[in-house]
Amino acid sequence: MDDERLTTKETAERLGLAASSWRAYVSMGIAPEPDGHYDRRTPWWYASTVEDWNISRRPPGRPKAPVRAS
Repeated sequence: MDDERLTTKETAERLGLAASSWRAYVSMGIAPEPDGHYDRRTPWWYASTVEDWNISRRPPGRPKAPVRAS
């Protein structure tokens, strides 16, 4: 299988994030480490790595409060 390599910008676009948000997620350890680097400064991720992470991540925002019967 030939898995597409995504740069920071491409990854962020695929996820609907700003590139700065993706970089922050990676630096905080929330998102996966890069699968490799084109050079010392340009990380890349396999598309499957990004998709697996996206499926497993918690939905954004606060959880909804439980509905209470009155």
